[in-house]
Amino acid sequence: MWPRRPFRARAPGYTLVEIAEVRKIFGVVMTMFGVFAGGVAVARYGLMRAMVIGALAGPLSNLLFIWLALQEHNLFALFAAIGLDNVAGGFAGTCLIAYMSSLTSAGFTATQYALFSSLYAIPGRLIASQSGRIVEATARLADSGVLAGVKEFVESEAPQNFATALQRSGVTPAALGTGYLLFFAYSAIIGVFAVLLALAVERRQRTRVAEPVTSNA
Repeated sequence: MWPRRPFRARAPGYTLVEIAEVRKIFGVVMTMFGVFAGGVAVARYGLMRAMVIGALAGPLSNLLFIWLALQEHNLFALFAAIGLDNVAGGFAGTCLIAYMSSLTSAGFTATQYALFSSLYAIPGRLIASQSGRIVEATARLADSGVLAGVKEFVESEAPQNFATALQRSGVTPAALGTGYLLFFAYSAIIGVFAVLLALAVERRQRTRVAEPVTSNA
């Protein structure tokens, strides 16, 4: 999954209890729904097509957090963003697990699957460890004038959000909001590469299936 830790730590106006209830109760239910939907998609549309859909759902769900960052205390927005993000994560995760399982051999399934799952998780863990630094560095750029246009947009759309930014980060509220907006934009852009990779794998798989038919003809 894409990192959400800075958002949970500095959500505008949400209490820790509200975040816990939405993420750990409602979010878990929506994740299970995403897992179910992913299994249905694999069975109905095939593994490759389902994996492409899952790869596309990831960056699209991240865009919801840009919308959420511009809202004031709005539980509906929080439920919508967390819920759809967890559905996308459950869907994509199911498809990825099915794909990695298809790559393993019968004699070494456990070892090979453990290796695959460890390798695919490395980039996300590395990005998550630096996500707070990315947000705050972008916020400082906004305060320095480099991202003045985005900062003005945040000030006009959500002037009261991130009101405790001065106490916690040493930047203005609008600058911190800019950092969050651009961070979620970064994560969505990174997801585009996953979509392209999934399309490439799907195309290669389709070519391999068609090769015996072509040779017989």
